[in-house]
Amino acid sequence: MKKIAYIEIDTHAEIAQAFIDIMKGAQDFAVDYYFSKKLKIRWFRMMNPYSYQTVL
Repeated sequence: MKKIAYIEIDTHAEIAQAFIDIMKGAQDFAVDYYFSKKLKIRWFRMMNPYSYQTVL
């Protein structure tokens, strides 16, 4: 099994989500994900557009 480190610092949460979706079924790869706080907040807002909470 090959390991991949996916590091996302400050781009679009949609790109990270697309990579997660692609790698979900991959049996030959193990992925460690590292996301910045800023990206986590964007991702939360993308996944919960009607929520006024933030992720810290």
